[in-house]
Amino acid sequence: MKDEEKDNVKKLSRDEQKKIIKRAQENLKKAIDAESSNRKDAVDDLKFLNGEQWDEAEKARRKTKNRPCMSFNKLPQFVDQLIGEIRQNKSQIKIRPVDSKADVNIAKIRQGIISNIEYISGADKIYDQAAEMQVSCGYGGWRILTRYTEEDPFLQEIYMELLPNPLVVYIDPAAKMPDGSDARWGFILDKMPREEFE
Repeated sequence: MKDEEKDNVKKLSRDEQKKIIKRAQENLKKAIDAESSNRKDAVDDLKFLNGEQWDEAEKARRKTKNRPCMSFNKLPQFVDQLIGEIRQNKSQIKIRPVDSKADVNIAKIRQGIISNIEYISGADKIYDQAAEMQVSCGYGGWRILTRYTEEDPFLQEIYMELLPNPLVVYIDPAAKMPDGSDARWGFILDKMPREEFE
């Protein structure tokens, strides 16, 4: 390849990268705009649950008049009650063959694979934390990833990862399913040093 052709290939790949990044930025803006009021309410719910139950303007007004701003937070007991019920009725994935073409043995193998993924991930804690966040603010979640195993660097395993702050997840606002399974794209926002990103 001539030097001129190499430059054209590099230029084309940079242009394609810029298009992808621009499209991603536009999609993220759509998701943020579509969800901004719900997310503000979710943050307010978390603050209220943690005892910040006074409106800032009202709090300031009462302070200038030397009036108390007492809080008697009774909400956590109801959240704890609901979380306790969720923990007693553990969530789990069950594979069942449903028609004449389904194979019982294949269903058992798949059930074993899923049970192993849940075991190596500590899925009980992940399900509990996601449920607690969902009850507290309406958002909760985890993600499924792959990693290379320690025994064999060429073999990957599937595992679940908790999202401690589900408010960093943005999915396609055009998705219709409650779990977002029909979303065309999604983002998980995270801070990292620029050098690491590059």
